[in-house]
Amino acid sequence: MKNFNVLIILVVLACLGCSAPKQLRQEILVEAKPLNDRHRLIIGMSNYIDVKVYGSNEKPSSIELEEGRGTVNCKNGTCVVHVKERGLIHLIVEVAGTRHRIPFQAVPIPKQNIIPGLNLTNKNVFSPGAFKAYAGLKAPIVNMDIDAYCKVISFALHRFSEKDGFSQAQNKGGKYEEQARALVMKAEVGDWYIYRDIKCQCPGDETPRTLNELSIEIK
Repeated sequence: MKNFNVLIILVVLACLGCSAPKQLRQEILVEAKPLNDRHRLIIGMSNYIDVKVYGSNEKPSSIELEEGRGTVNCKNGTCVVHVKERGLIHLIVEVAGTRHRIPFQAVPIPKQNIIPGLNLTNKNVFSPGAFKAYAGLKAPIVNMDIDAYCKVISFALHRFSEKDGFSQAQNKGGKYEEQARALVMKAEVGDWYIYRDIKCQCPGDETPRTLNELSIEIK
């Protein structure tokens, strides 16, 4: 028992020089989530990103894209990001002495989100009068929570008629030129019009792209 008491005294004396453990610093986390696309940044478009900081009351001192690969403008926690080129890109957020790199994939506007049509409803059936009322072909960007169009560069318009047979016209731009307009004005019930080899250029595109063809039935 005497030896046990001596052991306790030695342990207490040894710990007199011990300091209390320092308080652990709370981990700071940063979340950056696009509002119009969950995983990607779209080249040539305004990408809205909601930036949130957890573990600190401080606001970010700096938010930018690495290596100057685009621009970032932030207000009240929401940033508008414009990227210049495709590939892996990091958003750099500095807050409370910490630096965070959040990865994103920068991609062009997906082809499936560009639907050529005469109007926003992408109808494929028109009466002769309704069909003749349109001024040309459009290429709206759909299902991306944005109101934007790709610029139509050119297309080929084919007409199939039981009475007149096959005829076609090449067109530059989205608005009908003289030959394409003349072909449209011949529309009668039973005709089919097919827009083929549709070339367009979307925001962020360096060169034109080709869209899927569009078929219109006249009823």
